[in-house]
Amino acid sequence: MQVSFADISRTYFHARIEDDNLLYVEFPPVDEDFGSDMCGRLNVHMYGTRPAAEGWHSEYAGSMQEFGFIIGASSACVFYSPDEHLTCSVHGDDFTTV
Repeated sequence: MQVSFADISRTYFHARIEDDNLLYVEFPPVDEDFGSDMCGRLNVHMYGTRPAAEGWHSEYAGSMQEFGFIIGASSACVFYSPDEHLTCSVHGDDFTTV
């Protein structure tokens, strides 16, 4: 049996924001290029925003399914590949595969 650990860096920046779920942020006051009445639209999730964790889960769960994994019946963070006989558990940005 082999155990594999993977840590994905800057995970939320890999999770795209859907067009039907727009998210905007205010620019910091020290940014002189933009006025205080302006904001920016995010294309990917950012740490500290409320939907970031859900967006990251949707991103990796979709990718895992494309790779042939089945989402666990009891936990949406556990995946199984019947073709490869692999079980993968995801906790935040940490992937553990057996």
